[in-house]
Amino acid sequence: MTVNRSRFDRAHADVRATFDTYRALRDALDPDDRLTADGRRAELADRVAAAGLTGRLDAARAAVLDAVESADRDAAAVRATLLPPRLTGMDAVAAELRAQRVWARTVRGLDGLDDSAAYLAALDRLRDADPETRAVLLEEVPAYLAARGHDARGIDDGIDRVLRDVSPDYAAALAHARWAARAAQTVTAGEGAVRAALDGTGSDDAVMIQAGGIVPDPPATTEPAAPSDRVGARIAEITATMPTAAPAAPAAAS
Repeated sequence: MTVNRSRFDRAHADVRATFDTYRALRDALDPDDRLTADGRRAELADRVAAAGLTGRLDAARAAVLDAVESADRDAAAVRATLLPPRLTGMDAVAAELRAQRVWARTVRGLDGLDDSAAYLAALDRLRDADPETRAVLLEEVPAYLAARGHDARGIDDGIDRVLRDVSPDYAAALAHARWAARAAQTVTAGEGAVRAALDGTGSDDAVMIQAGGIVPDPPATTEPAAPSDRVGARIAEITATMPTAAPAAPAAAS
């Protein structure tokens, strides 16, 4: 996977260092220079701008949000390997005919059940299916259950539970993506508190609380296990077609 803890630790450290620089600039203001309160605020704002502190916070925030997007793309790429492969020509025609037969058999069994039972039965069929059949069901089940009145969140959550059960690669990638989101929240909470201090709407105490958090540990495996060769090849193929996030702007020098 492309995201590890060091990216969040670096950004968190940059946020704290930015606040330390801000305090040094604030403490360096001459208390006897006869500036009014407004004048002192203006002088401090000039020094903050000259030191590029806002830019450093922007860069830290962009870095962790980019890391979250990367982890999400990794999980999406692994999930996509569970869908039918892209085929062309007669292979595509044959695969479509097989898919139609699979779904016709499945839907006959589901149509005779009430809505709640159909939901559970569809998930059971996903869990118990062979990979080829599961790929077909993954494309058909969401729309079918939605037509039966189930909400999208419940459908997605149920399918994700099944996929975590049947695919260790996906379970690891999804756990990693969820960890990345939590780690980013730790960093951006501190970043927001420091930003408020810089513009005069926040306090040192708020920074100490928010920026004092610790980046959570990643999943127990530290990094998701390497996927099988087959899955790895599909991930590489799928990831190559996904849009990539723009690189984060470099932090301004203090």
